[in-house]
Formats: sequence, structure tokens, C-alpha cells
Amino acid sequence: MSTILFQAMPDSAELAVDATVLWKISKLSDKFGAEIQGIDLSHTIPPELAQALRDAIETYHVIVIRDQHLNSDQQETFSECFGQVQEHVGRMRDGSRLSPVHEISNLDESNNPTDRPYLHATAYWHTDGAHFPVPPSFTVLHAIQLPPTGGDTDFADMTSAYEALPEEKKHQLETIEVIHSYGEKHLNIGGPAGKEAEIKDAPPVTHPLVSINPRTGRKSLYLGMYAVRVHGMEDGAARAFLKDLLDHATQPEFVFTQQWRDGDLIMWDNRYMLHRAVGNFDMRKHKRILRRTVVKGSLPL
Repeated sequence: MSTILFQAMPDSAELAVDATVLWKISKLSDKFGAEIQGIDLSHTIPPELAQALRDAIETYHVIVIRDQHLNSDQQETFSECFGQVQEHVGRMRDGSRLSPVHEISNLDESNNPTDRPYLHATAYWHTDGAHFPVPPSFTVLHAIQLPPTGGDTDFADMTSAYEALPEEKKHQLETIEVIHSYGEKHLNIGGPAGKEAEIKDAPPVTHPLVSINPRTGRKSLYLGMYAVRVHGMEDGAARAFLKDLLDHATQPEFVFTQQWRDGDLIMWDNRYMLHRAVGNFDMRKHKRILRRTVVKGSLPL
């Protein structure tokens, strides 16, 4: 039986079957993020390769797999190598639920680019599915159509953000519990409250502010636009407290910016990262379409 190995090095790594190097992984920044070239995800992914990709995410936090051209079914099949694809609670304008394999775009109901997209919340720092009792593990984004320039995605490393806090602050945060709500995210980003069906499908849940990675034992902050209240704290004070933490956690030293290329597919452990879409292009002129799948988690935070 062939053995697929992941071997990390300071600025690059290798994925190999037995002793034969197949793909090289290279760092994309001095913070985190790495690219993989020479791999085709449209073919069957063996469990050993899926595990090697998990290990790469553990090392580099965000991996960008270049030159992929997957259809919806192929992206879903790839995502299922890491677990069951998560149902979405979001609703479209007509009230229908988003498909588990769905597009994030700046298109209006007539399929024209707009600077006021329906799914505008993606422009705010968030972690996918924080409103679920067990948050999703991996998120997969695949570039379908990109603007000529811009349309980036920012990622913030919540593990590094936690570790940079003073020890006294870490101790203070470890007993705090935060309420996350899909229907009430408007309290952080403006706009209308969630639809009645969305609120019913995703009632508020409580997560610890500090999570622990079961594989590494490292601690992370769990924040984002779904974090609306803190147990035992007045609402106004809670939002100010959470905003201060978010400002700390999204400082440049904790952020990597993905500058998309045609065919890019990116993947990360959604539980320990925040992300947001960057509107650094003419949204009224150019289309930006990404296809997203989210993999169910198996452990509470």
C-alpha cells in the first residue's frame, strides 16, 4: 500500500507517495498561507491525501490549491473527503434555502454585478456556521469568475491573536461564554434582522470565547459577526468588549490576504480562522463569483 506523507519545512513542504515527491507546498507570506501546485482534485482523493491536506492546514492555516476546474458535484465530492457537507440556514430572496454547494457573488437578481449584493454579510469578519451548536470544521472556496484585479479574501489567525494577548488577559477570557446568532448578526453589521425561517432554523447558541484545538492543544479566540452577546454582561458593554477583541485579532500581523487567481481552490480550518471578502474592485462593473462548501464539525469548541 502506498503511503502519502506530509513533511513540513521552514518555507515549503512536500507531499509524497512512498519516497516519490508529487507536489510541493510553498509559503505565500511570512505570516501564514501556502500554495499547492501539481494536484488535480477532480480525481478520487484517497484518505491518506485528505489527511496530508489536514496536516498542511495545521501547519499553514490556509492552503491555496492552484489550477482547479471543478464543477459543483466534484467540489462536493472533494469536500466530503473531510466529512459531511453542512446544510446552510441562509435563505435567498424568494425564501428558498441556499444549497449546501452554493455561490457567493456580487450579483443582483438579474445576474448583473452590484455593489449591494444580497449576501453582503461576507464582507464582515466571520467564521462560517458559528450559529451551529457544533461549528463546521473546514471551509472550501473555489474561484468561478474573478474581476481583473482585486476581489481578495482576508484571513485572520485566531490562534496567533490569542497567543499575543497578555497572560492576565488570557486568564480573564477563558471563562467567558459568548452567544452567537444567525438571526441577530445585524446587531454587528447593520441591515435587517434574519428571516423568521432562518431564526427558527438557527436559534442562538453559546460557545466559549476561547477554544482549544483537540489535535494541537493550542488555544484560539472564537469571534466574528455572529457573536452578539456575552453571558453575564450588559448588551452594550458586551458588544464593545467583543469589538475591542475583534480589533485586536484582525491587526495586520494576524492577517493573510488571498489574491485570487483563476482556478484557485482554498481550504482552511474554519474553527480557528476568521475571513471576509474585500471589495477592492469595481463591484458595479465586474463579477466576483466563488463557490463554497462547508464541512460539518464533529466536536464542540
